Amino acid sequence: DIKPDNLFLSRDKEVKLGEVGLAAQLNSSCSRRKSKCGTSWYMAPEVYYDGAELKSDVWSLGVTLAELAEGKNPLEGCSIAMLKRGSVPSLSPEKGSGRFMSFLSQCLVKDVKERWSVKQLMEHPFVKASVEQLNAKRLTLPDPSTQQDTNTPFMIQTRVAVPYKDR
Repeated sequence: DIKPDNLFLSRDKEVKLGEVGLAAQLNSSCSRRKSKCGTSWYMAPEVYYDGAELKSDVWSLGVTLAELAEGKNPLEGCSIAMLKRGSVPSLSPEKGSGRFMSFLSQCLVKDVKERWSVKQLMEHPFVKASVEQLNAKRLTLPDPSTQQDTNTPFMIQTRVAVPYKDR
């Protein structure tokens, strides 16, 4: 699942996606997974009926971003029936820029056929501007090798960063 519990943050401010539970790989955009394992709040509506596909992760990304922006899961309190019907999360407009809200709206489209693909999302102005901003900051960041304890990874658990030790 793409969800806050599976986001890992290093002291160098690098975010990586991990999985601490079950995982399945889909090989193409036409592939589907028939199993329905996952965390209900982050599961796309189609997962309940047709199985997961690549765009199902786009829905999960949208819910995750909405939760990180709002400080709580936007689907908290929804019943399984509501989630199966595809309750579309909403976000207070003051919680993000126009570009962010536009990006989020492309992730949280109930109809999987209409939902943007990862390739389309990579061309969205929010992503392009974010990448440019990160590249500009990267040019001005201090050399991590000169800082103390820069290799300690951290795990973000729904708004709480706690030390994470390698096993």
